Amino acid sequence: MVELLSPAGNFISLRAVLENGADATYFGLDDFNMRANAKNFSLNDLSEVSKIAKQYSAKTYLCSNVILNEDRAVELKNNLEEIAASEIDGIILSDIGLIEDVVDNGLEAHISVQENTSNSFMLKTLKKLGAKRAILSRELSLEDIKKQLKNLRLKQKCSYMVQCVWQYPADVF
Repeated sequence: MVELLSPAGNFISLRAVLENGADATYFGLDDFNMRANAKNFSLNDLSEVSKIAKQYSAKTYLCSNVILNEDRAVELKNNLEEIAASEIDGIILSDIGLIEDVVDNGLEAHISVQENTSNSFMLKTLKKLGAKRAILSRELSLEDIKKQLKNLRLKQKCSYMVQCVWQYPADVF
């Protein structure tokens, strides 16, 4: 199954991607997104983002792909309950330090390409920590990806950007 995952930087682009068939959308949160010059959503916007996406039966993922220094990590952790209450589906993390906290708050933990996931050992560790998906490193060859598939029996999904996303089926480990 192919899933169309599209970025949204504001409510206009959110509606546009959903009206044009996106199955899921990801978006930044003020101070937690590498697209610093882009318009990002605020914590107060997340419930409305979720409500709009549900009208289209689409999933919603908050993208936190900045370097989480101690202050930012604590701030994100302290906001997880409010983020979960907004009913978004998950968080795309570039730092694995908060995976367990994300999952404990009822959110899916997806691993960003910035984490540089590049081998089956990393994928196994991410699975143990509770990650549901991982976007593999861009530098991997098709042969490298095939070896990971063989070693872990992973289910492949291909995203819009033609990067491979791995989702763990229940019987992987």
